[in-house]
Amino acid sequence: MKLQLQRHHIQPAMKEACFIIDRLLNAGFSAFFVGGAVRDTLLRRPLHDIDIATNALPEQVMALFPNCIPTGLKHGTVTVVEEGASYEITTFRTESNYTDYRRPADITFVNDLYDDLMRRDFTMNAMAIDRNWQLHDPFDGLAHVKAGILKTVGSSEQRFQEDALRMLRAIRFAATYKLTIDQDCWNAMVSEASLLKHIAMERIAYEIERLMQGSDPLYGVKLLIESTLLQHTKDKLHLAEGLLQDEVQLPYDRDSIMNWAMLFYSLQLSSENAREDMRALRTSKQLQIACEHLLQLQEWLKNTALEQVSTNVNKLDVNLKEQWMDKLLQYPDKHLTLFMRTFYREYKVIEHIEKLHQSLPVHRIKQLAVRGDDLMKWRGKASGPWINLLLEQIFIEVASCRLDNSKETIYSYVINKAEGGRYNEQS
Repeated sequence: MKLQLQRHHIQPAMKEACFIIDRLLNAGFSAFFVGGAVRDTLLRRPLHDIDIATNALPEQVMALFPNCIPTGLKHGTVTVVEEGASYEITTFRTESNYTDYRRPADITFVNDLYDDLMRRDFTMNAMAIDRNWQLHDPFDGLAHVKAGILKTVGSSEQRFQEDALRMLRAIRFAATYKLTIDQDCWNAMVSEASLLKHIAMERIAYEIERLMQGSDPLYGVKLLIESTLLQHTKDKLHLAEGLLQDEVQLPYDRDSIMNWAMLFYSLQLSSENAREDMRALRTSKQLQIACEHLLQLQEWLKNTALEQVSTNVNKLDVNLKEQWMDKLLQYPDKHLTLFMRTFYREYKVIEHIEKLHQSLPVHRIKQLAVRGDDLMKWRGKASGPWINLLLEQIFIEVASCRLDNSKETIYSYVINKAEGGRYNEQS
């Protein structure tokens, strides 16, 4: 199907990229906008990346654009950099022999746009726009999206056998664009789910996080559970066995800590489950610790805080300062507020904890009156891991109001520890 688009529907970012199309056309090549930029233009959504497909070979593209990076010559892709913006230009191609259920072993450069669009995953991603703002939509992607349906290009089984990660991408796209997955596509996802064991855990983590950033993450999580896809990953995940809570709300947030913590909470999984799963998914250690601590805080609030705030507020304060100060202080205020207000409805407890948090004398190690150089001078020791450990201990003491934030007081504390206090010299 071909459709003439109105110029006022074209977003500025795409208009600004026309110099690439024009230069390729003037050199005798064909060129089209493709991929997400086309899809999001038609759906009136913000554009993120501008991708262009052409019959020019990579070396021919590089000859036309001096400011370019050979980001994927094997796959026919170069990245043009112009005035701080990057544009991916890829040669029309076909793909075959997907030996690892992820990437094609054989790539053939072709001269026809249709052949290039035919290799793509979903019909909504297999559309192109030419320089005259005409839509090329051979697989009816626009009609499918308008009907609220996600369909693959051609055989769903073949698309998923080529690249098993496409099954998770299907759920992400359905959640992001609020689409129903076509029945043939869904049936193929269920029958081919075991192929996910071939996909790196890092890639699975990426798709899950992108899903949580979508416009309807709760819908995406429901699809994940119903599809049983996560039961077939290379490493076993507790996420595959989670049970979605009733009336839970997931945040639409670009913050990774919030997204992951709310995902585990919504599936009624523990902080220990989160730690094990995030290790299996190869997420960063910093993200693992932050997510685990937020869930530990939630567990403590659920089991202890409600009773204490009702019977003995002073006891709650003591427990917070002695047991949770190191964890409370690891997050910006927004993590505490967003997370607690999302999962915890006893606002009396939340407001009390927020007030306590705001009243602390310090919130970051950088706010201490001493630095690592001071500790080395006082202790007469060379730099090493002991410095960070001691700074963290000082930080907890100051934040808990057990130690004044002054050089003199902290000096006495450090010397006392060196002379047989609690500090472990082997640390």
